[in-house]
Amino acid sequence: MSWSGPAKKKVKDRPIVPFENSLKLYRQLYGLTQYQLAAKVGISYNTLYQIERRLLMPKLDTAVRLARYFNIPSVEELFFTPGTPPPIRLPQGMSAVTAHVSQAENSSEK
Repeated sequence: MSWSGPAKKKVKDRPIVPFENSLKLYRQLYGLTQYQLAAKVGISYNTLYQIERRLLMPKLDTAVRLARYFNIPSVEELFFTPGTPPPIRLPQGMSAVTAHVSQAENSSEK
């Protein structure tokens, strides 16, 4: 009989990545579900879920694909240091008022 040490506690949804991201905000502004965005950028739903919740650091190519999908010129504008959020770039033709109404409609559907 072998002993492998104490059991590790799994802490669900506790951020472990030292960056913030505006991924959920952009996804909602574009009216996409996590499943839709994951399919569009070629990653699994679970990977996107973990990145959005700050449980997983995205690989560089994944971060670049996400930034490109939202027409963001640099990855740093999507993933940033806590306390320094970058300006949000709205989709073409969408004003801040339209984005706010769209986000409110999406959250009321749940």
